[in-house]
Amino acid sequence: QDFGLELSRDGWRNPALATRGSLQRVQYRLENETLIRKYWPVMDRLLGTEARELELLNNVEKFEIAYLDEALEWQADWPPSNVQPGLTLLPIAIRYRLTLKEFGEIERLVEVPR
Repeated sequence: QDFGLELSRDGWRNPALATRGSLQRVQYRLENETLIRKYWPVMDRLLGTEARELELLNNVEKFEIAYLDEALEWQADWPPSNVQPGLTLLPIAIRYRLTLKEFGEIERLVEVPR
């Protein structure tokens, strides 16, 4: 199991008008060549809160995430280890790469709103 990314996101659609907020805690990981999205029905999860999983893509050989910092250098982790505790800097961009058996490497770059 290769942990890739865990984040909180806004904009969780609610077509059934369930009693919940629009924020969602999400995790993406690579497990046995399958890209999996795991999410929780609540933001503040307790120990007994069950996550839901969805297989997104099969035949994935590699899943990589990198973060572009203020010095325009790519970091493997966020926040970088050299940041002072308490600072809440956001990366400038996030790059993700998937290597698929059938198509090779696919790379996407996402600008982070500031």
